[in-house]
Amino acid sequence: MRFPILLTFLLTLHLATHAQISGVIALKRHNVTVQRYYANRSSFTFINQDGQRITGVVAGGAKDTIYLRFYDVRQGVNMLGLPTWDTLTNYPVPFAISEIKEVVRDRTSLNYAADGSILIAAGVGLQVLEVVNGAYMHQDAKDWLTGGSFLTSVGLAGLGAWLITLQTKHYRIGKKYHLEYYGFSAPPAKG
Repeated sequence: MRFPILLTFLLTLHLATHAQISGVIALKRHNVTVQRYYANRSSFTFINQDGQRITGVVAGGAKDTIYLRFYDVRQGVNMLGLPTWDTLTNYPVPFAISEIKEVVRDRTSLNYAADGSILIAAGVGLQVLEVVNGAYMHQDAKDWLTGGSFLTSVGLAGLGAWLITLQTKHYRIGKKYHLEYYGFSAPPAKG
């Protein structure tokens, strides 16, 4: 009974594996890899020397050139008359590595912008609530404006602003960071 299950498992194991045969762009800091971008599946965002932010899917590369694939996606109407999105074409565009000024990495594990905005609103809202409550109760400012509530509201707003700044990370290409492209290809056929 174990043998057929093991045989089935071993025969279907190759379906879940992926081979990397096209290439990798490695972002390195002092020759230690910080981030890898795989060809044909990784999104790559950078800022060029002119300050433009460019995002595309890595299509391949050479020694000093990176090819990014851009997709032309447009809205059309299907047979039922409903709007639908469709990819018209895709095209690779070469970029020299010397053109790249910064590599941008967006953090996607948390929604930093939304969480930061909520914390800023909570900090400001707490302080507004203290002021409104003090005015409603006809209290002096020294009674409702305490150091603890003020520090809490400033701390919440500061933490929110810090989370918003953590949303993206920029790696400036130069002395500390550099890009390398590793191209993989199948060996030539013998015969």
